[in-house]
Amino acid sequence: MKQTRVEPLACNSEVNKKKRKDSTEALIDHHAERNLVVYFDQTKLNLYTKRIRGRAKKGKCAIDVLPASKGPSPRIHCVVPPAIGAVKYRTQRGSIKMHDSAVFVDEIYDAMKATGVYKEWYADKKIVVVFDNAPAPQSDGGAGTKEQ
Repeated sequence: MKQTRVEPLACNSEVNKKKRKDSTEALIDHHAERNLVVYFDQTKLNLYTKRIRGRAKKGKCAIDVLPASKGPSPRIHCVVPPAIGAVKYRTQRGSIKMHDSAVFVDEIYDAMKATGVYKEWYADKKIVVVFDNAPAPQSDGGAGTKEQ
């Protein structure tokens, strides 16, 4: 008997495969046009780890005292263009709302336009922001561009 593997129904549907293909082709086109491509990522830091093993005196139990409430975890937003390195980052506690991300993307464009690399090499080009966790059903395919 074989072990089953869980695969969500919509994960590899033909529609999603086509959307992924289209967004990949759009990114390749942006590279071909020599637009400035920057990668946006966000991660969650888990400060509340639980130990499995511990030390204690002989005859005593190893006890790991945890806080009563974990509270919101810190999250980091970071933007890395390959030509420059890390340009902008921000830390935030709790969940990230769509409005917060939209404001940060506007800050990304301003920060990128202020760099010397942009002014020298990409002044007449688009800035393309690639989101690593954008859902496939989005109409823009996970990449955002903003006209000059």
